[in-house]
Amino acid sequence: MKRILLFWLLLVWFTNGSNAQSIRKDYREMTGAEMNDYVAALNLMKSSGVYNTIVAQHGTQGHLIHGTPIFLPWHRMYVLDFEAALQSTNSQYNYLSVPYWYWGVDDVPPSWFSGFLNRNRLSSTNPSYNWNIVSRSGFDNNRALIPDATFMSSILGDSNFGNFNNRLENIHGSVHVYSGYPMTQVAVSPNDPVFFLHHANVDNYWQKWESTNTGVQSSLSNWNSTLPGYSNNSTSTITGRSIPSPPYLRGRGINRNWDVWYATRNRVVLDGDNGVAFRATDTTYPYMYRYFTRNADTEAGQILVGDIRQRFIEGEPPRNVELENRGGFEVENGVKCDFLAGATVTFYPGFEAKYGSNVSARIITVANSMRQSANTENLSLTNEEDSGLKLQGFPNPFTNLLTIEFSLNIDGIVSIELFDMNGILEKQIQHNGIIGKNEVKIDASNISNGIHICKVNDGYLGQSIKVIKL
Repeated sequence: MKRILLFWLLLVWFTNGSNAQSIRKDYREMTGAEMNDYVAALNLMKSSGVYNTIVAQHGTQGHLIHGTPIFLPWHRMYVLDFEAALQSTNSQYNYLSVPYWYWGVDDVPPSWFSGFLNRNRLSSTNPSYNWNIVSRSGFDNNRALIPDATFMSSILGDSNFGNFNNRLENIHGSVHVYSGYPMTQVAVSPNDPVFFLHHANVDNYWQKWESTNTGVQSSLSNWNSTLPGYSNNSTSTITGRSIPSPPYLRGRGINRNWDVWYATRNRVVLDGDNGVAFRATDTTYPYMYRYFTRNADTEAGQILVGDIRQRFIEGEPPRNVELENRGGFEVENGVKCDFLAGATVTFYPGFEAKYGSNVSARIITVANSMRQSANTENLSLTNEEDSGLKLQGFPNPFTNLLTIEFSLNIDGIVSIELFDMNGILEKQIQHNGIIGKNEVKIDASNISNGIHICKVNDGYLGQSIKVIKL
């Protein structure tokens, strides 16, 4: 049975969702229904003229951004603009994110274009659409232009941003050539929708590089320069995973922080980077990810939240995760955060739902459907069997002595911490726990009066309760 694997306490209840945060996945993970919706949204964009406007922007600005240090940030904003427009075409398509074409790992010639973004599926019979996709002959003849995993690993290993930017742009150009006309011409290359899958993968590689090279970009002298075509947006404002909604999107009624994540082979990891926790700030849009296994025709999709990393080799499935002390995922007081997955939602150490936050975790139960969050099963963790360490504190309220009671499934060291409502640690105790019920008395005479959070963690499970000192 599908379930939530819990490694930290959170409060779970049902919430409604519409647009999702941007969790971009490999095109090979898309269901047939998602592909149909994606193509339908493209045709709506084309018929309305929005698509051609976006194409024209690349033609107008292209000479200012290619071959420069702003190549990556400009295209990050450009793909984001396209994604917002895609979601805005119709409410039934607002769950869509731009998938990515994982060249550098996908070493099979992309015959998927025939089944997904085939020219005949795009409304080429309507002259006003004018997709103008002349050829994709390179798919058959120029496989050597596509980089392999070894080559991409060498690019990711270059810690100099200038070198990394130039090398990634150069290999991205080879993929354009490989893809045929119009992808070979800067002014019109976005006319082929493959452009956005290609550039989503460029951004995917940049995000991988950013996660291990924080602070390098901000030291560049031109890192606060304005992006051509995006007034009031500098390169420094669109790095990392949380991208503020720019003025041109707010003008279209879209006002949100845009969290951009990349899923890999059945899982997406929601985590901070290099000691900085990611803070969920958007209170409207759920984190939604489902993976579709075509060969087995099964629904899957794992969301992993917390201070972890994957043991990963380019071109191979992710291996087991490892705990680390580099980041984490925080939900602040007053913030609502909703997770929807096809199989499991797993919370690891480093995930923190602060007092006053709303967090829900649900599993998608209706096959081949992600449009409506009503097609999900609400999973509550309030039942006794799911109550983790069965943590209790008494008396509550207390004066100077607080007794903490909890149960363990294995002997081991248990950490007990008391925090004030500002998150400041006031008391920490290490307890040698035993299997079964444990009782620990805490001298709290030297902590302040008021509301406190008591956290207990045995290295595997964690739980928090609110206690009050009088």
